[in-house]
Amino acid sequence: MLNILSKKLITIYAAFLLINAQLYAADNLTIEPTVSVGAGYSDNLEKESEKESIEEKSSYISEVSPGLLISKKGSHVQGNLNYKLNSFAYSNKDLDKKTQVNHNLTANLDSKINEVLFLDLKANITQELIDKTKIDTRQSNKTGVDNLTETYSFNINPRWEQRWGGLLKTNLSFNYNQLAFDNSSTDIPTNDSKQKQAQLSIMNGDDFRRLTWNLSGSFSQTDYENELTPSSEVTLANFLIAYQFNDLIQLNAQIGYEEYNQDIDNQDNNTEDDDGVNSNIGFVWTPSHKNKLGVSVGNRFYGKTYQYFYQFQGDRAKIKFEYNESITNSRDQLLSGTNNNNDLSTQLINQTTTNLFLSKRINAEYVYSFKHIEVILNSYNEKRSFSKLSQDEVVIGEKASIRLNNKKSVYKLSANYEDRDIPVESQFGRTYGADLSWDLKIGKRTNSNLLLSWTKQNNNLNKQLENIYLYEIDWSLKRRLSKELNGEISLTRQKIKSSNIAESYIENVIFINLSKTF
Repeated sequence: MLNILSKKLITIYAAFLLINAQLYAADNLTIEPTVSVGAGYSDNLEKESEKESIEEKSSYISEVSPGLLISKKGSHVQGNLNYKLNSFAYSNKDLDKKTQVNHNLTANLDSKINEVLFLDLKANITQELIDKTKIDTRQSNKTGVDNLTETYSFNINPRWEQRWGGLLKTNLSFNYNQLAFDNSSTDIPTNDSKQKQAQLSIMNGDDFRRLTWNLSGSFSQTDYENELTPSSEVTLANFLIAYQFNDLIQLNAQIGYEEYNQDIDNQDNNTEDDDGVNSNIGFVWTPSHKNKLGVSVGNRFYGKTYQYFYQFQGDRAKIKFEYNESITNSRDQLLSGTNNNNDLSTQLINQTTTNLFLSKRINAEYVYSFKHIEVILNSYNEKRSFSKLSQDEVVIGEKASIRLNNKKSVYKLSANYEDRDIPVESQFGRTYGADLSWDLKIGKRTNSNLLLSWTKQNNNLNKQLENIYLYEIDWSLKRRLSKELNGEISLTRQKIKSSNIAESYIENVIFINLSKTF
C-alpha cells in the first residue's frame, strides 16, 4: 500500500511540475473547460449468460463528465494537461454499486533547453473502468460493476542532438519509465516495472549523397516487482551502411551484436544460442518508377535468413509481394511485446526461456483504385518452426475489402479468414467474419455511422472444442449544435453465442450524450 502511495505521489508531483512549467511560460496558453452529460439504457450490464437460470441485469444510466484542458504552444516549450472525470449513476437497485466515479489525468511537456539539449516529461494517472454502456468483447474478462484498475506512469527523456557541420549527426538519449498498477479489488498480481534505457546514435550528415550510414548502440534494463516476471537486460550494437550506385541500384549492409540476459531463479539461463553477431547484406533494384525489387540474405543466431520483395505502382493498381525469413528467440519476442496473448505460439514460447524459432512468411497484396472505388485483397502464409520443442505453427489468412467514396458517403465491405494450426499438439484456431460500414455526412453539421459485424471462431485448445459466434449492430448520429455544443445518439446490439454457455450473452444499449466546450 505504501509502495502504491509513493508511486501515486511521484506521478502527481510530476504532473504538478508540468503544470507549473506551462503556467510559467504563459504565452500562447489555452484553457478549455468541457462538460458532457448523457443518459441511456442497457438491458444486460453484467453481460451475463443467456441461460435462463442466470438473471440479466438492466438499468437506466446517467453520466456526467467534466474536464479541463490546458495547452501551451511555443517555440521552446510545448505541453498540455488534460483531466477528465467520469461519473455514472445506475437506477437498478440490485446492482452492488449505484454510482461509479473514475479519473484520468495526463500531462506532458516537450521543452527545448537550447539548440542541442531537449527534455520530454510525461505523467499519467488512469482509473480504468469498463463502461457498461459500451460493448467490447475484447474486454469481456473485465466486466462487473466493481472493476476499477488504477494505472500510474511517469516518463522522463532528456536527449542531446548535435550536428557537426555536414559530416555528422549525433543523438544521445536516456529514458526512464516507471509503471505501476493498483488493482487491489482483484486477486490478480500486478506487474509494476521500472525501465532504464541509454542510446547513442552517430549517422552521416547532409554532405553525404550516395553513401549513408548509421552507427548505434543501446543498453536497457527492465525490473519487474512481480516475481513471476523475470527482470531483463538487453545490449544492442548495430552498424548500417547503404550506397546508391545510380538511379537503379542501391546496396545495403548491416552488422550488429546483441546480448540478452534474464534474472530467472532456479531456471537455466544459458545464452549461448541467442547472443552474438548478426549480419545482413542485400540490394534494391528500381528499373522504373513503377517497379521495385529487393533481395537480401542475413545470418542471426544459428542460421541464415532470406528476404525478397517486389512492388508495382501503377496508375490504378498496386501490387506487393514479400517473402521473409527471420530467426528470433522467445525472450526477444516477449521483451518486445509483439506476441498477442491469443496466439497459440505464445503457449509454446512460455514453456522455455531460450527457445529459438524460424519464421517463414509470404505476403501478397493487391490494391485497385478507380474513381470512387478501392479494392484491397491480401493473402498471407506463415510457418513458425520451434527448434527445441520440435513443433511447428502454421498461420494462413485472407483479407478482402471494397471501399466506395463519394462526397457525402463512405461504404466499406470487408471480409477476413485466418487459420492457425499446431499439428503436433492437434491444436487449431480458426476465425472468419465480415463487416459492413456506412458513414454518411448529412449536411455540414451532422454525421451518421452504421456498422454491421459478424464473426465466427472455432478453437480447439487442449482438446476442448469451442465455437463462438459474434453479431453486432452499431448506429450513431452526431450533430454539431453550435460552435461549442455537440450532441450524439447511439444504438448498439450485440450477441455472443458460444458452446460454452457461460460466455454467451445478449445486450442492447441506447445512449444520448451532449458535450460543451467553454
